[in-house]
Amino acid sequence: MQQANGRKPATEKMPMSLRKGIEKSRKMKQDKYEAYAKEAGIVLARPAAGSVKKKPVKRDRGLKIASVGRNTRHGLVISKAEIAKYTSGRGGAKGKRK
Repeated sequence: MQQANGRKPATEKMPMSLRKGIEKSRKMKQDKYEAYAKEAGIVLARPAAGSVKKKPVKRDRGLKIASVGRNTRHGLVISKAEIAKYTSGRGGAKGKRK
């Protein structure tokens, strides 16, 4: 994940063997701590086996049309005339071009 200041993390430009060593060391320390906690009778929170973090679902916010309605603090306000303008047909052209 990128930092708040926009810089890329240092691990991105790190040799793979060095990165693997850091990950291995971190895992060993975590395992050692968990073993100690188990012996001492401390219950630790653990992620469920096989669980994968879900990506947050992007909410559909609708069309971003600036030409329709007016924005207020209560949301987009669309007049009846504007609704009629965009929902009704073009009028009695019956297949002919305008």
